[in-house]
Amino acid sequence: MDRETWEDDQEGWSMYLDKKAELKEEQHAYVTAHPELKHLVSDFLQHIIVRKPDDVYQAAKDYFAQFREDEDEDEAEDEAEGNETNGTGTTAQ
Repeated sequence: MDRETWEDDQEGWSMYLDKKAELKEEQHAYVTAHPELKHLVSDFLQHIIVRKPDDVYQAAKDYFAQFREDEDEDEAEDEAEGNETNGTGTTAQ
């Protein structure tokens, strides 16, 4: 269905615009609530642009794997100290 057909369907077009505005508001609220997201994305893009890997997907996998390794190390330290973790990288209360 092309845009002209959508625009001719007033009810469908209105529902589309309402949903679009709702999603935009939800996404903005999420990004605002998680300022670390902008830093993470910015750091990742800089990493890729500077290194210019041939395989961007593998580079992304390797880049984000380091965060998983850090989380696993934190959980191991917590367990060694006698703290239980809840599988999310945070200590269970």
